[in-house]
Amino acid sequence: MSNSVVGAVYQNKFFSRRAHFPADLPDGWYILKDALRRRLEPAVFLPKADLDFYLVGNSFIPTNFGDYRFKIGESYQKGSVSDFELKLFPESLPDFSVIKVKIIRGHLFYVRSFSIDMDLLLAASGSEVCNKGWTPEKKMALAVSLLKIEKAKELLFEELIQDRSEMLDVEIISKEYLPSGNVEIEWSVYGRRFRTEIVPETLAVIRAGFCLSGDDRKFTFTNLPTLAKEAIRTGDLYVG
Repeated sequence: MSNSVVGAVYQNKFFSRRAHFPADLPDGWYILKDALRRRLEPAVFLPKADLDFYLVGNSFIPTNFGDYRFKIGESYQKGSVSDFELKLFPESLPDFSVIKVKIIRGHLFYVRSFSIDMDLLLAASGSEVCNKGWTPEKKMALAVSLLKIEKAKELLFEELIQDRSEMLDVEIISKEYLPSGNVEIEWSVYGRRFRTEIVPETLAVIRAGFCLSGDDRKFTFTNLPTLAKEAIRTGDLYVG
């Protein structure tokens, strides 16, 4: 099994990390038994998933923002405009189900589901639940169930910035939402101020506000305070 290529058939195409070709088979997970002859057999064991999501209405929310490589969007399968399409997704699952997803060739494929997150379900139903210790992503899932997704995305960004600033001992001075949809944040560390443009859904850096080794876009805001502190200590800080 360890040497077998496991992939998915979706709409008469086979997707795997090593191969991609037409396949006249029902949608599902398959093992590529013979690459030359393109012989596929149904997979007995499902592949290891790459990401976990909460299912909320017609939206998918990452359970771990640090692993999330896609913008938060609404699911394609249920008729909404989306930032991504989740393939092989079942017709319906209860809200707050935790689902596992695999990424193959830039596409997201549903792998399996786990039980419903009962804390989220109870909180959404109005029952009294203590959300102390909840991650920003879990709070986001609750917000999406109660609010429109654009408002919930803004709440998630606020939660994430607050969480990262406390973790990294950084003061957030101001935030400005730009016409592009990005956010420019002014922040300080060791008494020095910086203005950084970031993508709110991913915290990816567009413009760091000080000189970095390489392209600014290789970094996220989580990286910047540590890099800025080191540059201040060594006297190599150049604000641009």
